[in-house]
Amino acid sequence: MARKERTGNAYLPRNVPIGPIRPIRHAGISRSGTPHSTFCLLHSAASLLPFFFMRAALLDFDGLILQTEASGYAALQAIFAARGVTYQLEEYLQIVGTTNEVLDPFELLARRTGRTEDRAVLTTERSAHEERLNAHLAPLPGVVTLLDQADALGWKLAVVSSSSHDWVGRHLARLGLFERFATIVARGDAPQVKPAPDLYLEAQRRLGLRAEEAVAFEDSYNGSLAAVRAGLRCIAVPHALTRDQDFSHCDRVVDSLAEIDLAALAV
Repeated sequence: MARKERTGNAYLPRNVPIGPIRPIRHAGISRSGTPHSTFCLLHSAASLLPFFFMRAALLDFDGLILQTEASGYAALQAIFAARGVTYQLEEYLQIVGTTNEVLDPFELLARRTGRTEDRAVLTTERSAHEERLNAHLAPLPGVVTLLDQADALGWKLAVVSSSSHDWVGRHLARLGLFERFATIVARGDAPQVKPAPDLYLEAQRRLGLRAEEAVAFEDSYNGSLAAVRAGLRCIAVPHALTRDQDFSHCDRVVDSLAEIDLAALAV
């Protein structure tokens, strides 16, 4: 997973609920379980409209375009194991799609080993593991086909990620996909990262879109929640790490982007 620095975020859930995937449509409450007037208003407006209003696809990066989430988890597991302690999936899932602030892995490591190590050294070690694991990754199934479909339909494309511009841009360039996107909205482009809606709202602003004109594709609970809070329709594409997270607030849940036919959404 990308370098996601500590940052204040009023939307950060402290205990991410993990449950079965239930592909229902248009939940009218916030994920805290209480009514959220802006959330309800925006998502209700989008919910009333058919998909043929769509003219843009907004894609997450980590775990959706490239499976860097699996690499990120493996890297942290290796760091913990080298020190004789363990790192659990449920802990990693709390930072997938957002920042380390939810449950900082290095703070966890210090508590489990009883000693504090230099954060810069740990960051370098983590990066080395990730770079080795990510070096030969190809785009996930269906990614390139979806981009081709969007081009054929005249849809706008954007990447919307809680990761840094350097992380996203470097990988997209290696894959030859950087130029396929009209804009990349990443950490630092908006006040808060996911699960706050800010990054998606900034993408809509840049592309000149209303919420009902775009569909978001996300692989994680935090990311999908951000999209829905921004009033967007959201199609969840969970993978092996996230498939047991709660996506009941999404419009649809699919196993792979290869299942998506944008033309079918537009009729």
